[in-house]
Amino acid sequence: MSKGRPYPDEVQAEVMAACRENREVSSAVGLPMHSKRNLLHVIRDFCLDCMGGSPPEVRKCTSVGCDLWPYRLRKNPFRAPPPKGAGRPENFK
Repeated sequence: MSKGRPYPDEVQAEVMAACRENREVSSAVGLPMHSKRNLLHVIRDFCLDCMGGSPPEVRKCTSVGCDLWPYRLRKNPFRAPPPKGAGRPENFK
């Protein structure tokens, strides 16, 4: 485990590989007592760890070469927005 990091290096490598391949994080990493988590939440936690636990620093991150950089704000910038009016009660008739 790296100094000051909450996860072992192999877990961090698995998270980054899962992000690059757009897949779920493998359960083979062997973390006890962990449930499935949204991948964007895992990425955000990784970014917070990288930036010393400071949310403002994650927002100001300049490491644009990092594969996780577009996802650091817990949003997928490549996902299309929902259609206008979707999710409104009057549309469920």
